[in-house]
Amino acid sequence: IFPFVAQFGRLPIEHAARRDCMEQVEMLFPLTSAIPSIPNWSIDGIISYEKFESAKPLDQRHLERAKAIFKSQADYAFRLKD
Repeated sequence: IFPFVAQFGRLPIEHAARRDCMEQVEMLFPLTSAIPSIPNWSIDGIISYEKFESAKPLDQRHLERAKAIFKSQADYAFRLKD
């Protein structure tokens, strides 16, 4: 999943939510692990969060997104050691 994020910047569920495609978000929701930066991990919560994020200035969004990705990658690497 990390190569996809590295190439496209977001997970498929985030792209669908940003475009307000509820059916796609519903389909991807059970297949996607919770994203640490999204506080309300529900279909409506993901869509609301992405709408809110898209209204932020690009620099702030980029910084917050990078932090979340690095944390997620660190968590993944830690789990691999088990």
